[in-house]
Amino acid sequence: MSRDYSSIPPPPMEKFERAEKFRYDTTIKEPSRRWQREDTIVCWTPQPVGKGGMRDCYLVWEADENLGRPTQMIGKVFQQDVKATLEDYMNEAITQCVADTFAQAYNKQGVEHKVSFLACYVVIMSKRGPNGEKTVFTMEPMLRGIYEKHNNNVGQTFTDNPTADAFSHFTYGHSGNKLLVCDLQGVGGMYTDPQIHSLSSGDEFGLGNLGAEGIRKWVASHKCGPLCTAMDLQPFSHTPSPARRGAAPKAPPPRSGGPVPPPQLGPQIPINHNQMVQEMANTFRRASSHHHIQRQPTVPAGQQHQAERVSSERDIDKAIKESLMLEQRRNLLEQQREQELLKKVMTLSLQET
Repeated sequence: MSRDYSSIPPPPMEKFERAEKFRYDTTIKEPSRRWQREDTIVCWTPQPVGKGGMRDCYLVWEADENLGRPTQMIGKVFQQDVKATLEDYMNEAITQCVADTFAQAYNKQGVEHKVSFLACYVVIMSKRGPNGEKTVFTMEPMLRGIYEKHNNNVGQTFTDNPTADAFSHFTYGHSGNKLLVCDLQGVGGMYTDPQIHSLSSGDEFGLGNLGAEGIRKWVASHKCGPLCTAMDLQPFSHTPSPARRGAAPKAPPPRSGGPVPPPQLGPQIPINHNQMVQEMANTFRRASSHHHIQRQPTVPAGQQHQAERVSSERDIDKAIKESLMLEQRRNLLEQQREQELLKKVMTLSLQET
């Protein structure tokens, strides 16, 4: 499937509105500073671009207020029957960012075809509705080319592309068998809209996180190929069990393509700005060890439910630490192998002389 919207002219600048754009950056060592905020101006359009299992896509323009050069972007909104909250939008952004962190590790395995994920932003429009509503959506650069969906979040495969399944297998092992990145789709090796299943059965990776059940379904359907063998990925000998602290989450419908809905405006969420900033500040404290926006106010007293997810937060932190330790051990083993090989070469050289 290939779409080209390059012929659509940008809207006049007076149509643009002020907005706040939030980006999650895993490269920043200080957890409390990983949410980065920028001011921007955007123009939401009723031009539909695509439809997924839970979200619809529309054409959005973003411009530099000083240069006035609009750029085509994609705005993604949850469908009305999903009943999404601001937290759900931010979970989508963190999922895509974490998936790209896995992609960077995957690309270091000596694979021929590299992969990456688009940058994903949470955008909050500054203009208020009659009841204090704010328009909220996720935004990312527009992909151009032949768009393919390789697999979904319940283990189904739609193409014969070996990279997608090998990458998913890699993420499972690289995370210490705690996380699995799937629902891979995009143009070439540039992916978007992934899903992460976590063994902890938490909701930190969005509404599509099926927990241990999602991992089990993917494992059951996966067949290792040459790429898995080349990376020394271990064949699956077992399937994970749901976390003890609760049953596996109910699975939403599999993500798939479908007809584009009638044009409509972006979602409006009845929540005041201060509450939005507070919720943005605290969303990924549960998932990524106390991440928040620098200018966030104090946490509302009514969010006691966060305490119930402390175990999930620790599971994710532990998985990330374990994956980093695993990569360090691999690098150390490679260095030891190189040294042993060098010793053998020198020994043989001395014997010949």
